[in-house]
Amino acid sequence: YYKFTADIDMADETYTPISWASNMSTAQGAAFTGVLDGNNHVIKNITLKTISTYGSTYGIIGYLGANGVVKNLGVENITVNASTASRACIGGIAGSIGAGVTIENCYVRGMTVTAAPSGTDKTTYVGGIAGRTVGNSGTIKNLNIQGEFKVKQNYEMYGGGVVGYNT
Repeated sequence: YYKFTADIDMADETYTPISWASNMSTAQGAAFTGVLDGNNHVIKNITLKTISTYGSTYGIIGYLGANGVVKNLGVENITVNASTASRACIGGIAGSIGAGVTIENCYVRGMTVTAAPSGTDKTTYVGGIAGRTVGNSGTIKNLNIQGEFKVKQNYEMYGGGVVGYNT
């Protein structure tokens, strides 16, 4: 269980997502399956580290695994450069989410995504909350997506205000 005790300003820092994954659902190490409670605080001015691996997951949490929880969190001004990663999954809260997750009482305000995938599969999944779901179950509720969302993508993209692609 992780609980914020203050707002966090990430200006001039590069952030590596918690439990980022490749191949859209296979975590590097382990998926985040705990509880991240923002305690009504905000993390802002986030620039995510460029990860160019096939199926990379980008968000505050890269891969929110089975039964993981994110709640009571605000995310403001998030910037993602997916570089050449094919099938990148990009979300303001989580890049990819597994079965049985809960994301509630969160908001995302302002997101800029740049993707120029290479290789034979040039697809990108982008959502205000999560780029892609894996497992087609879970709860996403009491959310607010605000501000300007900019996506620069050269090829095929699945996008949505809340979730980019639901499997």
